[in-house]
Amino acid sequence: MISGDTCQLARLAGMRRYAAARGWEVEAIRRQDSRASMIGSIISRHGPAGCIVEGDGRMDDLPPALFGRVPVAYIDVLDAALCGDAPRVVIDFDAVADTALRELSALKPSCYAAVGFVRPHEWSAYRIAAFKRRVEACGERCIVLEAEMGESVESYIARIREWVAGLPRGCAIFAVQGPTARNILDAARAASRNVPRDLAIFCTAGSEETDTPPPENVSRLLFDFERVGYIAARLLDERMRGTCAPRHVERVGPLFVERRESTRGRGRREPHILKASASFSSSSVSCYFSAVLR
Repeated sequence: MISGDTCQLARLAGMRRYAAARGWEVEAIRRQDSRASMIGSIISRHGPAGCIVEGDGRMDDLPPALFGRVPVAYIDVLDAALCGDAPRVVIDFDAVADTALRELSALKPSCYAAVGFVRPHEWSAYRIAAFKRRVEACGERCIVLEAEMGESVESYIARIREWVAGLPRGCAIFAVQGPTARNILDAARAASRNVPRDLAIFCTAGSEETDTPPPENVSRLLFDFERVGYIAARLLDERMRGTCAPRHVERVGPLFVERRESTRGRGRREPHILKASASFSSSSVSCYFSAVLR
């Protein structure tokens, strides 16, 4: 485990909760100990009945073929082809976009903006694309800023500073995660842009809080990561028993909005919790481990 990663710990707790009811043992294997070349030896050494692979943010792919006859379920693997017939659970990007737009649109902004992760990444691009589609479907403008391939973090943060300084007054900004929101807020302060009267900021929160937490005064969208882990264990169980449909996907929506100063302005008086519109039963930053169940 990566020490202190709250998202990762919550997902593992969800797996353990399901496993306890089934009488399983659960072993967490660190990212650096679960490279593609190591899977064969892991299977031989532990003899698992099934494996859960957390994929978003990994530097390598772990397709089902690597696990031989051992059933596999995936968390946050966006490439459906990589998973073959295995089930997977993913964050519902459309539900995230819907909730972000609902929170920001209440401020009646002059326009919208979306800011990506400090490095090009699939999950960041998906979140931004979903939000941009929702905004444009409402006939509104959405300005997008994303890191370029090969661009340094320092260069991107410098671009954020220049970009924020030039945003129209009244712009509502969706940041794909907490550290990005912190960069935006720092840029706004450097440019003497008031938040929330001049610019509004909203972000999603997850495992990235470990290293660089989002600013305390920025509103954020939270997820039930413990439930994600529980669902993954259930899907693996169904896969092991042959009752899970091939290529089954469960999409998990956000839990609730934690509203703070950055979206309370412009006439909004109440700091209440806004429930997400997506159903959890419908159908990051990242957690680098495979949970082996036996």
